[in-house]
This record gives sequence, C-alpha cells and structure tokens, in this order.
Amino acid sequence: MNLMLNGEKEDLVLVDFGTSHRFLNGNDIVITTAGTYHFFAPEQVKPNANGTKIVHGKRADIWAAGISLYSIATGQHPFE
Repeated sequence: MNLMLNGEKEDLVLVDFGTSHRFLNGNDIVITTAGTYHFFAPEQVKPNANGTKIVHGKRADIWAAGISLYSIATGQHPFE
C-alpha cells in the first residue's frame, strides 16, 4: 500500500513480528494462535464440528488484513 507523506510517496507496511510464524515445506497450518482477538479469523475463535481448531495461517492473515483495512477506512471494527 502506498501513502503520500509530505508530498512524497511512501510504502506503508502493517506487521506484527511478535506473533509471526515461519511456514516451511508448503504447510501453513498454525497450531497455536496469538495476536489481537478482534482480528482473529472465525476458525481461530471457535473450533469446528469435531472440536479442533485448524487454522491456515495465510488465510487467517488475509482475514486480519481485511479487518485492518475496514477499521482504517471506517474508524470502527466490523464485529463486536
């Protein structure tokens, strides 16, 4: 994402390396979840029918990015 700052084009990067995971060998399943609850994907909050929480990190990251963009655009969180 780009942003204008003092008349110059700058890159904007949103990241929290304190909760990051490295995905190896094409596997993006996250065993533990960390971060801000309001930005969790639904599968991070509630287990599926057999009681497990299978979280695909890349999909959860896209969800969190969408929540972040919505919050920036509207000034409010989309869910309670």
